[in-house]
Amino acid sequence: MFLRLLSIIGIFTLFSCASAIPDVINQPIQQPVLLSQVQQDIQSYQGTSIRWGGIIAKVENKANETWIEIVAKNLDFKARPEEDDATSGRFIIKINEFVDPLIYEQKREVTVYGQISGVIEGKIGEHAYQFPVVEVLGHHLWPIRKPKSQRDLFIPVSYWGPMYYYPYIH
Repeated sequence: MFLRLLSIIGIFTLFSCASAIPDVINQPIQQPVLLSQVQQDIQSYQGTSIRWGGIIAKVENKANETWIEIVAKNLDFKARPEEDDATSGRFIIKINEFVDPLIYEQKREVTVYGQISGVIEGKIGEHAYQFPVVEVLGHHLWPIRKPKSQRDLFIPVSYWGPMYYYPYIH
């Protein structure tokens, strides 16, 4: 009985220590680098490994690669872009393969692991902008989130007898 209990505790301990970050982007990074730091001094950060994420603004397929413009977002503990209106700017990722723009469509969330390779002059509307460029070594396209109004949160109604729950929609 004791061994069975000990093995169950061991299994739960292993699962609780498991990383929630997808393996393809869970690579070592020397120190976190902010997009704003790179925009101020691109030369100092070339070749630096980063893990950034955000929302897709534009997809452009070239002959042998795909360029994706990303609106940068802070990442949560799973390395998924946070759901807020804050952004530190935009950057471009280069993926060395074709990605379908109907799958990698505008407003989808993506997280990338890669190295800073330079800067590209471009425009956002009529505004001139310098886009830091990331050579992608790994990327993760996140599933589409349900709207907040459709997420279920179960709250107990009674503390006596069997617990009854109802979906609380926020």
